[in-house]
Amino acid sequence: MDSEAKLLSQVKQKLSVYPHHELSPTLYPNNFRSSVCIILRTTANNNNNQRQVEVLFLKRTKRKGDPWSGDVCFPGGHHEEDETEQETCERECYEEIGLNVKNTKKFEYLGRLTDIFVLWTPYIISTFVYLMKEGEENHTEIKLQEGEIAEYRWVPLNHFVNLDANPLNSPLMTRTETLRSRHVPAEKMMFPGVLLPSEKENESEDDEFLVWGLTLSILDKFLYVTNINLTLNCLPIWLHRSNL
Repeated sequence: MDSEAKLLSQVKQKLSVYPHHELSPTLYPNNFRSSVCIILRTTANNNNNQRQVEVLFLKRTKRKGDPWSGDVCFPGGHHEEDETEQETCERECYEEIGLNVKNTKKFEYLGRLTDIFVLWTPYIISTFVYLMKEGEENHTEIKLQEGEIAEYRWVPLNHFVNLDANPLNSPLMTRTETLRSRHVPAEKMMFPGVLLPSEKENESEDDEFLVWGLTLSILDKFLYVTNINLTLNCLPIWLHRSNL
């Protein structure tokens, strides 16, 4: 078994026995709920034609007044009435990127992570992990939701093995009206962040895929649960490491 096959086997095995904790709506009736989806696939490496495991990231459209404008994220969104958390995840995946993860011929459900209680907002985030099954017929074309999602990028999972998430000196992204800046009275803060690899040379700052904040917290939890080591060299992300 090659290293990539071992990596995928490790992810499946860890998620299959992981005792996730769900934050029940009855215990938190006043909290908003959202669900996100981590989607994996295996594909040929262009350099050596061997299979590699990849994870899907999205980049939100830049919109004035949107607190998540231009952020890198996983597919997902707000919970609607009469939906389970997993149904929210599946619906949002189809709406945002056109992938029907409920189709068991094309996708394998791998498991759920412990829910995240977002400390600075009234949100609870549920995360579900799916694997796109092998075969060219299963590599469905992604269709981005116009006005919501600007770009997507598949990133090798081994990119995060023993990777350092370095601090970013952020002017709070000029979001002076957000909950974050109201709760943290500072002009600048340091956030951990991971710059995703690109096939482009000399990628501009506007084109970069920079993972930070809640998305990095979700990624961190996934990597921790599946025993892939990511070193986070900054404090705020650790707020989410409880109850893994």
